[in-house]
Amino acid sequence: ASSVKVSEYTSNSQVSYYYGKDGNFYHYYYTGSYGSKSKLSGTRVGYTPSYLKNQTKYYSYDGHYFYSDYISMLKDYQTGVNYHNRAINASQPYYNYYQYLSFRATTHFSAANFNQLIDNAIKNYDNVDDTTKLKNQGQALLNAQTKNGINASLMLGVTINESAWGMSYYAKDRNNLFGIGAVDSDPDKAIRFDSVEECFKYFSYNTISSGYLNGMDWRYRGPHLGDKLSGINVQYASDPYWGEKAASFSYTLNDNNSNKDYQKYDIAISKKGELDFYKDEATKTKIYDSTSTSTVNYYVYEVPATIIGTSSNSYKVLSDTVLNAKRTGQNAKGYFDIDRDYVYIKKADVNLRGAIHSNSPDPTPTYKKGDVNGDGKIDSMDMYLITQHILGNKILKNAFFTAADTNDDKKIDSMDMYNVVQTILKG
Repeated sequence: ASSVKVSEYTSNSQVSYYYGKDGNFYHYYYTGSYGSKSKLSGTRVGYTPSYLKNQTKYYSYDGHYFYSDYISMLKDYQTGVNYHNRAINASQPYYNYYQYLSFRATTHFSAANFNQLIDNAIKNYDNVDDTTKLKNQGQALLNAQTKNGINASLMLGVTINESAWGMSYYAKDRNNLFGIGAVDSDPDKAIRFDSVEECFKYFSYNTISSGYLNGMDWRYRGPHLGDKLSGINVQYASDPYWGEKAASFSYTLNDNNSNKDYQKYDIAISKKGELDFYKDEATKTKIYDSTSTSTVNYYVYEVPATIIGTSSNSYKVLSDTVLNAKRTGQNAKGYFDIDRDYVYIKKADVNLRGAIHSNSPDPTPTYKKGDVNGDGKIDSMDMYLITQHILGNKILKNAFFTAADTNDDKKIDSMDMYNVVQTILKG
C-alpha cells in the first residue's frame, strides 16, 4: 500500500477502456505517468461485438463482460469475480479468438501471407527495415508448425513482440527472436542459433510443445496465449497484456487475407477452473486434466479447448500435451501428431458462447464445403487436392477431409469432384 497512491474515481480519471472503431475492437490502457502526462497504449483485441456500439467507450475488469459506465463495473467486481449482472453482455461473454485459440491449431495462413506482413512493416514502420531477421521467414514458421505442432501465426505474433519485428540485438546477432535464455539477471545468456529456422524449431518444441503445453510442467496453464488468469501468459510474462498483444497480429493477417483463418475452429470455455480430458467420447477413461503440477496454489479461469469433432455428450478436442502411443497418458517429450493427440471433454463441463461461435449448434470446424485449402474460394487448387486424395498421393485428414467431403457421405470421391467443378462453373 505504501508504494501506490489511491485516488477517488471521477469522470476525468484515466482508466482503461474498450473501444470499437470501423468494426475493429481495441483495448486502451494507461501505463504510468511520464512528467505531467500519462501514456495511453492500445491493442487490438478482435472485431467489435454486435451488442456494442462503435466509437463508444466501454469498461471491463476481465475483457469478457462490458459496462457502459465505470461505477457499474466496480459494483459487479466488488460483489464477486464471477458476478456480471450489470454488464451489457451478461449472458454472452466475449472471448478474443486468437487469445484463446490453442497453439495446437493449424493456421490457414501461407508463407507468403507471413512474408507480406513483414514486408508491410518494413514499408510502413520507421523502426523496421530490410535488415529484420523476420524477412522471408514465412516458410520457416510453417516448417516449425509441421514438425512440432505449434501454430505458426500465434508464434509469429510472439516473436514480433519479443524481437521488435526482428530488429532486436539478439535477433540480429544470435538469430534469437524470442530472447530465449536471456534471463533478467543476465540477459547476455541469450542462446545463439545457427539460423532463424533453428530458433523457430527450438521455441516451438522446447519452449511451447514440451514446456508450456506439457501438462506435467509447472508452467502449464492451458494451450493458449491467454492472460494472467489462464494460458501461457500466466508464467511467461509479467505483462498482463502479453497474450492479447501477440494475438493482435493474427487479426491483421486475417484482414489482409480475406478472412481465411478467423474462427475456423470452435472454442469451448470451461465452466469451472479445471477441465478433464478423456480417451474416448464416452468420457470414462481420464488421461489428464488442466491442473498444473505447480506447488503454488492457484485457480485457473476460462480454460479453452479447441474443438475438432462432436458427439452426443462430448467434444473431440486438440490435446494440449503430446500423448503416448496408446493414448493412455502424456508423453511430453514426443512430437505432436493430430491422428493420435486428441482427447475428449464433457459437453456439460464447458460453454459455447461469446465471440467464439456464440450458441453454435454444430461446433465442428466451419470450413466452406469445397474450399479444401481454406483460402476463402473454390478453384482449381481445391480440385487438385481432391484429385490427389482420390489417387492416394496425398490423403486429406481432419478439417481438410471435412471441407472436401462436399456431400457429407464420409468419403471423398468423384461426386465431390463433380460438386466442386459445378461450383467453379457457376462462378
